[in-house]
Amino acid sequence: MLWIERPNKFRWDYEKPYQQQIVADGKRLWVYDAGLQQVTVRTLTGGLGDTPAMLLAGRGRLEDNFIIKPLSPQNDIEWVQLTPKRKDSGYEDIRIGFVLGKLRALEMVDGFGHATRVTFESSRENPRIESTRFSFTPPEGVDVVGE
Repeated sequence: MLWIERPNKFRWDYEKPYQQQIVADGKRLWVYDAGLQQVTVRTLTGGLGDTPAMLLAGRGRLEDNFIIKPLSPQNDIEWVQLTPKRKDSGYEDIRIGFVLGKLRALEMVDGFGHATRVTFESSRENPRIESTRFSFTPPEGVDVVGE
């Protein structure tokens, strides 16, 4: 599940291939890996503008962090390719797919050449989201790494 509230708040809970929660509360980014029993935390400032989740939840102009190139449609999906301007962004290529102007797919290739595709189904625009959705408290007993 993915919840986004602009600016700079999102929560991404997923189960496969590993159970993780990624939460941006507007000030910090929390990444909880249940299998490792570890939370990594860092501030949202300084370089997160060209990561996929901040791309969706952030503010500002895409042109500031990406080279934008429209791609040919495939299977009724209109694609846009975003290439990070910074070489140390962690991503080589990000592609965003839209159907009738609505976000439907996100494809990412990281710096190691690993590809990830996320498909958005049952999406809803502008629902009311409880503010607690964007807060994170590390579970008791887990290691906390970072700020």
